[in-house]
This record gives sequence, C-alpha cells and structure tokens, in this order.
Amino acid sequence: MGTRNLTLVYYKGAWHIAQYGQWDGYPEGQGLTVLRFVANPENVSKLKAVIDAGNMLYEPTEEQVMAWHDERARAKREYYNHRSHVLISKIEDLEKEEANEPKVVPSVSRDTCAEILGLVANATEPVPIVKELSFIGDTLFCEWAYVVDLNEGAVEVYAGLYDAPKLIKEGAETRFVQDENFKDCEAFPDLVGKWMLDNLPSEHEFLGWFKKSECRDILGGCDAGEHEN
Repeated sequence: MGTRNLTLVYYKGAWHIAQYGQWDGYPEGQGLTVLRFVANPENVSKLKAVIDAGNMLYEPTEEQVMAWHDERARAKREYYNHRSHVLISKIEDLEKEEANEPKVVPSVSRDTCAEILGLVANATEPVPIVKELSFIGDTLFCEWAYVVDLNEGAVEVYAGLYDAPKLIKEGAETRFVQDENFKDCEAFPDLVGKWMLDNLPSEHEFLGWFKKSECRDILGGCDAGEHEN
C-alpha cells in the first residue's frame, strides 16, 4: 500500500540517512523492517562502521539523481515490454511484478524504504544518499517515520497527523523541534513509541503496542511517548 514514510539514522550529532519511502509505512510494514534490522547487534555495528568510515555515504547531485531515474524508467519499460504476455488480474500478482522490476541505484529509489538500513550496513562501495529531512514536516503525507538513534541506542516511531490522534496526546514535543535541520518545518509528527536497542520488544509486542485501545492514555502518561519493555 502507498503509505509514505521516512527512515532516519542519527549518529554523532548528524543525520546520515533520511530515506523517503513510498510503500507500507505502517508498523507492520516498514516498522518491522526497522525492528528486524536493529534486533541484530551485528547489523547495528556494521551500520556504525560504514558511517564512521567517512567516505562511504555521499549526497549525489540533482543531475545524477535525474539520470538514474531516467535509466530506471528505461529499464522498467524494457522489463514490462518483455512481460507483456503476463496477465495481471490480482493485486498480489502486481506486487510480485513490481518486486521483480530492475533496480537501478536502489539507495535513491522510493521503493527501498527502510531496507536502506541493510543496504548501507552491507555496503562495500560508496552509497549515494538523498536525505529528505524536510519531509518529516509534511505531517499530512509523512504518515510514519522511524528513527534509529545510534548515539542513544534507541529506535523511535513517529506518526503524522492522520494517525497520531489515535496514539498519543496532542501537542507532545519531539526531538525535531529544537533541531536546526528542521527549522523551516511548521509541524512535526508525534513520537508514539520508543525502545532501547538492548531491550527491544518482540515483533508481536511491537505490533501490539500500536493496536492497544488504551495506547493514547499510556503514551500520554510517558515522557514524549517513551515506552520501554
């Protein structure tokens, strides 16, 4: 489903990743991708190592990004020209086709979403990163955001205006308010869950947290929505 989202990584005073994602932004989608990644300490160590290398992540020029998108569009057309005999009658079939589409520089693709974490952690050569930091302020369209804070050793979940009223008391301040990187943003999503990396919930507990009918009351009584198991 087209639930837009943002996956961010904060480390040593800087935002190294702010990956825009087009699909499955809900906790049971990209949320589980993030949780499964950080649940493995080796993944976290590798992610830190890539960032610490200093030369493994870079911001591409606008011209580079446009050229990659054009290349992907051409590859996609060729792929479907060769697949024109396939009858897509169900949404499941369409999703399978889309999953098999050719990948051109996946780190700048809207389809990569939270999988950017593993892509970067396992990188063996420099990875282009387009940081969509300002998207966090678009609380109508940025429906979910996931922050991996490598300084604090925590994972945070944020919900935009569409979902937030179901989960957290209105007006709770988040980390973005005092951050200069977001000074032009007029609104921010609400922090609706936070767990330390050394005390993560199971997948069942993680999803259950967002389904609790009493979730708003619990979160409203915590510090900006923090909940540790």
